Amino acid sequence: MSCTAQPTWTLNLHRLIAATLLLAMVLFAAHPTSAQPAAAASGGLVYASTISNRLISFDRDQPATILSNIAISNLAANDSLVGIDIRPATDRLYGLGKSGQLYAIDTISGFARPIGIR
Repeated sequence: MSCTAQPTWTLNLHRLIAATLLLAMVLFAAHPTSAQPAAAASGGLVYASTISNRLISFDRDQPATILSNIAISNLAANDSLVGIDIRPATDRLYGLGKSGQLYAIDTISGFARPIGIR
């Protein structure tokens, strides 16, 4: 009698949701739309998050000049952002934590307000 080991796969639902949301945000941001105003195509403010949970901003046409560099506060313990995106209709900045928690981020103070119940 022979016994062969079968691989066991464990799925972390929170990580799957976080990865799916991040992929959707990246694909949505990368998809060009004809509704984008010409002024936004030639310049504009860009936000980025760093691995040390800081929010930086710079002009799209001059990315070497950092306009702001603030700490992102109020993230859950041991959480860090894996992606950010702006909703064009409201100009609100949102971030997705590695825990799967969605945050609304204040671009002036860096305060991250959790959205939904985790």
